[in-house]
Amino acid sequence: MKHIYLVFLLVTSIAFAQLTPPASQQTYYTDVDFNTTGMTLFNDLAIETIAKHSNFLSYSEIWDSSKITDEDPDNNSNVLLIYGYNDTDGNSKTDRSRSKNLNGGTNGTDWNREHTFPNSLASPKLEDDIFAYADAHNLRPADVDMNGSRGNLKFAAGSGNSGSVSGGWYPGDEWRGDAARIIMYMYLRLGNRCYPSFATDGSTNAFDINMIDLLLDWNSIDPVSEIEDKRNTYHANTSNTYAQGNRNPFIDNPYLATVIWGGTPAQDRWNTTPDTEVPTTPTALAAVNPTETTVDLSWTASTDNIAVSSYDVYLGGAFYVNTSSNTTTYTVTGLTASTAYTFTLLAKDASGNESSLSTSATETTTAPDTEDPTIPASLTASNPTASTIDLSWTASTDNTAVTSYDVYVGGIFYVNTGSNTTTYTVLNLASETAYTFTILAKDAAGNASSQSNSAIETTLVGSSDCASEDFANIPAGQSNYTTRTWTGTDGFWTATDARTDQSLNSKAICIRNGTLTSPALSGGIGSLTVTTQLTFGGSAGTFDVLVNNVSVGSIPYGSDNTTSTTTTLSNINTSGSVTVVLDNQSTTNRVRIDDLSFTCYTGTLDIDNNDFVAIKLYPNPLNGDQLFIKANEILNVKIFSILGEKITDSSVDASKSYIKVSNLNKGVYLVSISNGNKSVTKKLIKL
Repeated sequence: MKHIYLVFLLVTSIAFAQLTPPASQQTYYTDVDFNTTGMTLFNDLAIETIAKHSNFLSYSEIWDSSKITDEDPDNNSNVLLIYGYNDTDGNSKTDRSRSKNLNGGTNGTDWNREHTFPNSLASPKLEDDIFAYADAHNLRPADVDMNGSRGNLKFAAGSGNSGSVSGGWYPGDEWRGDAARIIMYMYLRLGNRCYPSFATDGSTNAFDINMIDLLLDWNSIDPVSEIEDKRNTYHANTSNTYAQGNRNPFIDNPYLATVIWGGTPAQDRWNTTPDTEVPTTPTALAAVNPTETTVDLSWTASTDNIAVSSYDVYLGGAFYVNTSSNTTTYTVTGLTASTAYTFTLLAKDASGNESSLSTSATETTTAPDTEDPTIPASLTASNPTASTIDLSWTASTDNTAVTSYDVYVGGIFYVNTGSNTTTYTVLNLASETAYTFTILAKDAAGNASSQSNSAIETTLVGSSDCASEDFANIPAGQSNYTTRTWTGTDGFWTATDARTDQSLNSKAICIRNGTLTSPALSGGIGSLTVTTQLTFGGSAGTFDVLVNNVSVGSIPYGSDNTTSTTTTLSNINTSGSVTVVLDNQSTTNRVRIDDLSFTCYTGTLDIDNNDFVAIKLYPNPLNGDQLFIKANEILNVKIFSILGEKITDSSVDASKSYIKVSNLNKGVYLVSISNGNKSVTKKLIKL
């Protein structure tokens, strides 16, 4: 590949330390002239980096190499996740460490391969050449959701934890040096295809317009980490199975970037003169925002002749934790309520030099919240339909705040409202049935009021049809036989080996050697009615009708392709959630289907099943990254696009009542919720 480099000279008044690689690296760098500076040195390093890249990994091999090179030094069963910063906050997106075996594409549980220099920001894209796309020095393990949030955002200035900043992406205090040295490596390895300015926002370097000074700052302020050294050592040893053969020279010595581009001097790891200068003492330590178990600390950064690498936090004069980065904020966790704590801290550099302890800051954690909300008053049940009843009540009060209400039907828990609303519509009730409702209030600490007064209401007489499908939403006019999916009146339908250019009473689905499958429907099934007609020529035949994979009868069609047949299959009588399948028993007949409907099962109302099918998604419409689903049992949750493409496959339970949906764009989605033989499909709107 042709590489184009800029030639420039550094200001002659800048003096640099003599660069001499340690004995362990001298053979690798034998062809590099370290007496040069600027682009001359850059070109020498680029030639060496390209030439030593002797083993080109496949993209799938990156999984295996990452499990070795990115192993968590504190847990050899895990890998470290770039941009991660907290393993104890209950939010998987922010995880810093995760099991090696959870590699894949599932949101909320898996880690995948992050192109630190984004594929799409290279010119041309990295994917145009597998060696560029699968360069292990650029690929780091990342949480799937975190990777999705970064997307192809350019790196930008920030502080603290990783996240979006002013239209860009801040990698986090711990990872900014890693990110900078990776971008510099990609510039060496791929030249004008991966200019740093393609992937980073900020002011351009005085000596090279393609370099961004922010990267030089990050390289200086965030010293090389243990994981960076481990990766470099592994890939330089060609006897290792997944080693590329080349190194990232800016990991070997960050000071090389200073010699090439100038800027704030970075750590010179090849300088044998020991660093004995201690950092300055941190100042302005403040302890704020107490909760029952946490206190937030902030301070003014220390300075150092090389760079501050981390801070030690002390609690009551005893060592508590090392921050692992040069952040100037930290949240102390695991504290006891109603307790006064005194905090101090000191600064450390990469050589282990320590500052003096800072002045102290004292804060008292808040008292535990044990006060119950007041009992909701004036509960009324009104506006009945055949399957719904509206509830309303007077709001409860609380010493902090009411967060939600539990609704009970017949004394059995039905649903949590998920908000401090004072109205709720109970769904999926049986017609002509009297129901008794009560509610109770909850706060964020889990305190609950007593149950309210009861309210009684009776649902109205229902229609004979429990569900119906007229095929109005099928993708019309397509004459080839293939799998068709669409959103019908009651949810998501699928037809296999089907065409959509035929009509019967109106639009119709035409099936050859295939099946028609309904969504999961909550009211059970009593009887099924459907109209069929042979298309073109053929012979009489039948569709086998399966309810929850059990055959319950057959639907016929005649041999006359001008006459339709309407059939009712009675006494199916299956309760709970049902999925209905019509399976064409002929391998050649092409049959039109229209106006399918079935009645609900009219047996005894199953409160447990009502509890399941009445599961609510909230908020809905959704304008955020978390979709809450209140669960007292493990629920499998799958989200599909309106065209049937699976977007997310996750789960919720009593301890984790939400899923991450940051990867959803604006639009309408179908949410399938299931547990064993119970399932329900609901519509979700993302704003």
